[in-house]
Amino acid sequence: MPKIEYEEIVEIAKAVSEERSEQIMTIAEKLMKKGRIEGNLQGKIEGKIEGKIEGKIETVWKLMMKKFPKIPIEYHEKIKKLDETMLDIIALELLDMQQQEELDRYL
Repeated sequence: MPKIEYEEIVEIAKAVSEERSEQIMTIAEKLMKKGRIEGNLQGKIEGKIEGKIEGKIETVWKLMMKKFPKIPIEYHEKIKKLDETMLDIIALELLDMQQQEELDRYL
């Protein structure tokens, strides 16, 4: 069996090390790319949800102003704090409301 010199062992170790480090970097890059893609997707989903809720807030506010023309602006601030379900409920209930004060039970 031939003797392998120390320098040869170091060179082999470096070669194997470089190859492994490249593989590790490739794996790391793939994981980072996957994380960026997932982060971008999550951001898009959150943006769509926020946009949908903001649209409902504005629609409910317009319905409230149409139904009760003298409604105080404070009601707009109150509906901004509501979740999507409550906005849907108010939008439907507005059809049957006769007085602005009826809104208070939802806000």
